Amino acid sequence: MNLRGVTATAVAILESRFVRIRSRKFQKIRLVCRRCSWSSTATGVCRGVEHAVHFANPNASDVHKYLESRELDYDEKRAKALAKYKDGGSRTNACSNPSHVTQQELKVLNAQKNPAAQLWWELLKTPESRAMLPGDAQPRPVLDQEGLERLHALSIFHSHQSFMSVENDMTKLFFKNLAPNYKCPTRFKVRDVLDSTAAEMEEFQKKLLLKGPFCLCTDGATIAGLGFLNVGIMDSSGMCFHLDHISMIDRESTAIGLAEVLRPWTRHKSVFGICADNAANIQAALAILAAERADFAVPLRCMEHGMQLLLKDVRAAMPWLEKATKEVNAAIRTVRRSKKFFGKLKASGLVLQHRRKTRHNSWSTMAVRWVQHRAKVAELLRKEGGPEKLGHSVKQRNKLQRALLALERRGLEARVRRAVPVLWAVTSASKLFACGRLPEALGVWTLLKTRLNEALETCDFRDTGENSGTVALRKKAVLDVYGRRREQFVTDIVLASAVFDPRPLSGLEEPDHMHAAFVMARRLLPTKFFDSTEVQEACVSDLDDYRAKKGLFRDAEFPHSDAPLAEVLGLGERK
Repeated sequence: MNLRGVTATAVAILESRFVRIRSRKFQKIRLVCRRCSWSSTATGVCRGVEHAVHFANPNASDVHKYLESRELDYDEKRAKALAKYKDGGSRTNACSNPSHVTQQELKVLNAQKNPAAQLWWELLKTPESRAMLPGDAQPRPVLDQEGLERLHALSIFHSHQSFMSVENDMTKLFFKNLAPNYKCPTRFKVRDVLDSTAAEMEEFQKKLLLKGPFCLCTDGATIAGLGFLNVGIMDSSGMCFHLDHISMIDRESTAIGLAEVLRPWTRHKSVFGICADNAANIQAALAILAAERADFAVPLRCMEHGMQLLLKDVRAAMPWLEKATKEVNAAIRTVRRSKKFFGKLKASGLVLQHRRKTRHNSWSTMAVRWVQHRAKVAELLRKEGGPEKLGHSVKQRNKLQRALLALERRGLEARVRRAVPVLWAVTSASKLFACGRLPEALGVWTLLKTRLNEALETCDFRDTGENSGTVALRKKAVLDVYGRRREQFVTDIVLASAVFDPRPLSGLEEPDHMHAAFVMARRLLPTKFFDSTEVQEACVSDLDDYRAKKGLFRDAEFPHSDAPLAEVLGLGERK
């Protein structure tokens, strides 16, 4: 193929849009378009470039139709330009599935006197028509590091992500490979950007709160040693929207003080529920706010936080478990603080997770990781020279020695291993609550009791020097703390809402907890939502009908054993 006189722009177009194939029969190179069936065996590349440049076939009817679609006139001057182009000899047609050249490419090819580019430069001579071409008429301004950080921060809270997502290791790794010179903003930078866009966010929130229904969600946070109250709302689909984070430095964290902070949000009629953690001050504040609403507003406790508290209670109910997990946590912290060894530990792919403050679920994760990797971590620690080589001071060498002894103690692992089924049952329920909805809460609490009973029956909880009576009392203590937490979190409204949980509706028999839910729903919901006695009676009747029809085979007339096949197959159509 003759490439004499071919420019860099033409080569770029050819490489992106064409494939060269050598014909064995004719010993020629065929230029084949990637996007349509066009091909050429010409020795030069001019035909290929023209094929890519054309916006329409170079004849009067097609050019007129294309210009008309761009609201341009096919006047005499444009007709002369087309005639001049066709006078140059046999010309190629346009691509039937075009990927049009950009304005800059067309400008360069026109300056290089490419016939097709000269034609279309003349046909699309006005600035407005050239602006229709692919590519920007004006280059976008390049943002500096601060501008990119701000754009990144805006994307985070407009898509309702956690502020901590910017400090995630995988996020940093992704941006390091995508743009090595870009540094992700910290969570403090994200907060500053949120503060700077307060006016914009206020207008957005006003429009948002006209919709609904919403549940107001709130939780405390500490950033750089300063207390904040995060406020958000969640719609019926589970989508969360961040509303505000309020500094509590100059405010009292009493029930009255918290109620005053949240009152501007709870006044909206679109807010039907208010949810927070189990702290006494915030729950008292929610009770005050719910009582102020003339209509119906539901104060709720965060179920996921309830699981965290239950896990704390379960550890306290088993003293040997509490002692063993504290010893494991101390050993893991010592290993992670040894900079020389921890780098080698990460490189080997072994993970030891210590307990995170205020996150009781981390006890479960810590126990599982300890059981999985304890032996290999101890082996690696010995291999790297042990405490004498890895410790930079006498104090750290002593701590590493104690950690190594803990890592090599099979008895400690056995204790932790015995407790994992109980701990993980509560953690699994916590994960379900993290993405669950209110009607599902009672079902999760009921399932958790079943899992706890299974774990308590199958696991050996006997500690050194204990008899069977002590073990029985400990198991009873675990079930007692479960019962107290369930009574605290499963309120009457949670119990009544369970009737709208679709999951158990396909069972042959109604579960016991669903019977209690329907009883509470008949007693509570009609009087909560309706004042008219007639409407309340109709609501009770509707709940009874709903209960009677739920279930795959409930109220179905089963055919006789000798019934014809047509009757059996028509069972699903029976009322």
